[in-house]
Amino acid sequence: MHTSSSNVNIKLPATRYVEIGDSQGTIGLLPSDVKEFVEIVQNFFNNNIIRQDSYQQVLRKHNQLLYSKTDIMNKLRSAKSTLTQIDSESSTTNAQIHKLSLQIDDLVKQRDDLKSVVNKCDVQKERLMAKCTEWAQQSKELLSDCASLVLVEKCPV
Repeated sequence: MHTSSSNVNIKLPATRYVEIGDSQGTIGLLPSDVKEFVEIVQNFFNNNIIRQDSYQQVLRKHNQLLYSKTDIMNKLRSAKSTLTQIDSESSTTNAQIHKLSLQIDDLVKQRDDLKSVVNKCDVQKERLMAKCTEWAQQSKELLSDCASLVLVEKCPV
């Protein structure tokens, strides 16, 4: 706010100059309606000075807000771009995970099928071993029988 202690000279009809607004801020010897008018004019200008100061503060704040808004909008655009990249990478990764999961499921099925074949082979192997043992026993008995026959033929009783 700006206050002035300068004096204003007004020429009155009687060509007499009167000092308005002395060092204490008082108005000299003027008719009351002139004094009132001078006070209204002084208040008008004082109020306009106050409004101008307020306007300048509001304008500075407005410019700061515009700068902040621009800065935030740039950061949001950057964040949106980053989010798009992250979403794309995530989507690609999820597709790869799905593909690998299908491959794993296929490999697990193949493994289970191979285990089943191995189990069948083990069962066949056990059966074959049992038959071989049985045949070995039969061969032993046949050899024993043959040996007995050979002895009987060589040594008739």
